[in-house]
Amino acid sequence: MLPYTNIMYIKFVSDADLYNTKGEFADRIKFRLGDITSVTGLRYIWIRADKKAELFYEVLNSPARSEEYNFVKASTAKYLFGKHLKPTNTAADVTPDNIEKD
Repeated sequence: MLPYTNIMYIKFVSDADLYNTKGEFADRIKFRLGDITSVTGLRYIWIRADKKAELFYEVLNSPARSEEYNFVKASTAKYLFGKHLKPTNTAADVTPDNIEKD
């Protein structure tokens, strides 16, 4: 039986780089295949290098020294247990055209 919690837990299905809200990743700092961590948010972030928005989890306990790098691509992990999260924004919200309007 899984424990009840208000926090969602994920398990990584591949190695996962850590990103900030600007879509920049922290070099050499990552979660590894099979790691389990808690996440507190789900949001889209624009990845300039890929020229697209991707869905990211916000991790509660990032291994990065800077608290700025606490996002991992949702595609690198699967739901394990806990409260299901809904994205706080849409992919369209983070496109360069919409960001420049802010």
